[in-house]
Amino acid sequence: MTEYEYRPYRAGDEGRILETHNLVFSEGNPAFLPRTMSEWEWAYTRNPGGVRVLLALDGDLVAAHYAAQPYRVRMGGKDCSFGQIVDSYVHPAHRSALKRPGLYVKTAERFFERFLSPEWDTGYWGLAIPETWRMGRRFLNYQLVRRQNFLVRDLRPVSAAPAGAREIDAFDGRAATLFARCSKDWGYAVVRDERYLNWRFVEHPRHTYVCFAVDGPGGALAGYAVFRLADWPAPRAGLLADWLVPPGDGEVGATLREAVLERARREGATSLVAIFPEWSPWCARFGEWGWISRPSDYVLAAQSCYPWLDMHFMRHGWWTQLAEIDLA
Repeated sequence: MTEYEYRPYRAGDEGRILETHNLVFSEGNPAFLPRTMSEWEWAYTRNPGGVRVLLALDGDLVAAHYAAQPYRVRMGGKDCSFGQIVDSYVHPAHRSALKRPGLYVKTAERFFERFLSPEWDTGYWGLAIPETWRMGRRFLNYQLVRRQNFLVRDLRPVSAAPAGAREIDAFDGRAATLFARCSKDWGYAVVRDERYLNWRFVEHPRHTYVCFAVDGPGGALAGYAVFRLADWPAPRAGLLADWLVPPGDGEVGATLREAVLERARREGATSLVAIFPEWSPWCARFGEWGWISRPSDYVLAAQSCYPWLDMHFMRHGWWTQLAEIDLA
C-alpha cells in the first residue's frame, strides 16, 4: 500500500500540479486545452483571498489534489472568508487500487481539517455533479443548498445597445459603494469591490469578459453587468456572469439587460444563461422579462464550521451569481 505524504501547497509545486491536472482533465476530452502556468497563478497565488490547496504526494507525483478559491464574504455586517471548492481530483494511476473511502476522500478530509475553521475559512461551497454530490454527502458532510436551476432566455433580434450603458475596461472604488448599497438586506455575499472584480473578470488569463456599467448621479456607479460567451452549460451560451443593481432601479436594470442582449446576439450566442437566488426581486423581474427557469443536474452544496450557519440560512440569504462558479 502506498504511503502518501499529505500537505498544503508549497511554492515550487506548480509544475507537478499542472502535470496531474492536465492529465486528469484531458481524459476522454479531445477538445481539452491544457491549463497554463499563468492560469494556475491567477486562480491561486494571485487570488486576493489567498491559496487553499492540499496535496497527496507519491514521491514527486501529485497523486491527489483538493483545493478551493477563498473569497472575502460579508455576513451579517462582518467580513469573513468563504471558499469555492475547485480542482479536486486523483491521478489515474492511483485510482484502481483505491478502497472506499479512497484517496479523494482522504485528501479532502485533510483539507477540511486544515482549513475549515474561523481562522481560515468559515465554510465552502461547490457546484457538484451527481457523482461528486453523492460522494461528498456520504463522506464529507456536504449539505444541500439547492438543486441548481438556470434562468435561460433564447435570443431574438434586438436593436443596438441602448444609450446609458457603456463598456468599461476595469472597476474602481465605486464598485464597493454600489455593493454596500445593494447588499444591506442580504445575509451573505461575496464582497464585490475593485480588487475582487478586476481579479475575477478583467485579469482572467483565458476568458474574455465584457463589463457594462450605468452611471448614476454625481458620477456614482448605478449598476453593472458582466457577460461572456461560453460552451457551458450549453454550446455558445451567453453567460450573465455577474449582476449588481439595486432592486428598485428597474430602469438601470433594463438598460443593462438590453446591452447584454445586444452583445450576446452580436457574438453569436444561442441563448443567455444566468442564476439568481429565488428570494431576490431580480429573479422575479427576469422572469417577467422572458427568462425561463430550467433544471440542471447540478447540486449547489456547502458546509460550514458554525452550526448556526446552516443551509436554510444559505438558501434564503445568500446572494449568488455565476461569478461564484469557476465554470463561468
